[in-house]
Formats: sequence, structure tokens, C-alpha cells
Amino acid sequence: MAPKRKVTKTKVKKKKWMPVVAPKIFNNAVLGETHIQDDAQVLRKSITLNLSTVMNDMRKQGYLVRFDVVKLHEGKAITALTGMNMTPSGMKRLIR
Repeated sequence: MAPKRKVTKTKVKKKKWMPVVAPKIFNNAVLGETHIQDDAQVLRKSITLNLSTVMNDMRKQGYLVRFDVVKLHEGKAITALTGMNMTPSGMKRLIR
């Protein structure tokens, strides 16, 4: 008879969804959700979004804003504005 092999099960840590919230100047709007395994993982994340989706104003669609997660508060990832760029198409419209 063949010897029995040891079967090891890999332990899978359950992941959870954490909402990412904009700073107070954007009325704490929810920017989205991130899928994380540990709360410390969210502190390294950054999000680049169109300004029109953050402010619900289609006239601002020529700008991209970057948010970096700076802290966790009550199960939400709080961000800070770290950059703002104009899209090439927005720049072209502005020059015309």
C-alpha cells in the first residue's frame, strides 16, 4: 500500500470592501471602494478620477484629480488631494 501524503490546506484570509472617501472640500463624497485584506494595505493606495465624477458637474470633465489615502476612520479610507492635471483634450479646447 502506498504511504499517505499529508494534505495541507492553504489558509485564505477573507478580503473586505472598504469605501474610499474624498476630503471635506469635496463634501466627503464617496470616490469608490477598494478590496483589501488588511487595513494597513489601504494606506498605500492612490486614486485618479475625473473631476466631473467627484463634483457631479460635467463642465469639469477636462481635469483629472489624484487622491492618496492618508488615514482610516470608522471603517472608511480618508483621502487627501495630491494632484490635479488637465487632460490633453481639455487643454486643446482651452487654447482654441
